[in-house]
Amino acid sequence: MTIRSLASEGVPLVPGSRPLALIPLSGSLYLEWDAGAVWMDLNQIALVPGNMTLTQRHADVGDVVYISISCPPGPLGQAGGCTVLPVGPDLQREAARLATLISWRENLPSPVRDDALRTILDHVAAMEPPRRPSVAGERSRALVQRVRELVQETSAPRSLDDLASRVGASPVYLTSLFRQVEGTPIYRYQARLRLARSLSRLGETDDITTVAMDLGFASHSHFSTAFRVAFGLTPSAYRASLTVG
Repeated sequence: MTIRSLASEGVPLVPGSRPLALIPLSGSLYLEWDAGAVWMDLNQIALVPGNMTLTQRHADVGDVVYISISCPPGPLGQAGGCTVLPVGPDLQREAARLATLISWRENLPSPVRDDALRTILDHVAAMEPPRRPSVAGERSRALVQRVRELVQETSAPRSLDDLASRVGASPVYLTSLFRQVEGTPIYRYQARLRLARSLSRLGETDDITTVAMDLGFASHSHFSTAFRVAFGLTPSAYRASLTVG
């Protein structure tokens, strides 16, 4: 298991013989290989086949950090390319928690580290490819990609009208297309992205109100409710889980 920071363009990634799971902790990035490329942000996990060389590059301005975990061989990420899937909130929470624990403790106790890794690998092993792949064309996918990039550019949520105006589509059409391609509404995608960002922020400060305001939530209580619904515990309880004996 490695925590990687992407500080420059064109960084090669060679996973070795075992598949890798890449889980972003901040920012977004492109992963490119001979036959294709994918873009991922905090709402995705990338499953990379063993012995497959990728090139990583920044997708935006800002820090790009992700956790890289060697996985047992499995059916995902073995179809000739990198597989990118939606990442569930439980996996987001555990990956961010492990990364924070490691950054806080130079010598993290092995049982704590092993238990966290086992939990993450169990989540990865339970993942399945989408059952109904989107049939959207290249132009439609490019439009949705542009929406995801716009959402990534700001901590505060963007309105549907603003997004539709920026990409040159009607709000009704954009709503339908985004749900078809991503499998979730735009507003929920944005909310999930902001909550994922909060995980690393809560590892840096105990000022939960400031985190809530910075990420565009209406209040401390609004943020706490949304966080509990997504991750199964309050921000304060998550902070407490970062403390180990």
